[in-house]
Amino acid sequence: MGKDKRRFLRFDASLGMKYKTLLSKAEEGIATLRNVSRSGMGFSVIKGKILPTGTSANFEIDVPGEGGSIFAKGKIVWSKEIFPERVSLLTNGVEFVDITPIDKGILLDYAYNQWVRKEL
Repeated sequence: MGKDKRRFLRFDASLGMKYKTLLSKAEEGIATLRNVSRSGMGFSVIKGKILPTGTSANFEIDVPGEGGSIFAKGKIVWSKEIFPERVSLLTNGVEFVDITPIDKGILLDYAYNQWVRKEL
């Protein structure tokens, strides 16, 4: 297995989210956030299209208990299909390009708290 290139620890989290690419022919959909770090996140989409590396997108992430959504802009750094013969689950890695410090803090606090609960 190859060396992990991540600079920051990722925390598993499962949150509902929406995305919309910033292409001339925008792709949008509903997805599930799978993990998050200081520099980015991973998310999955069922029966979506593979998002080309370098694609910019806006994200709206539902964080329970926060009274609304948080927003981020990111760049797709990888996208791959898992189980194409059964379900067509797409997983994607995103590098944050624009997210407020407050929204990033809310997201990381939620993910960290979920991780702590699993560990106890």
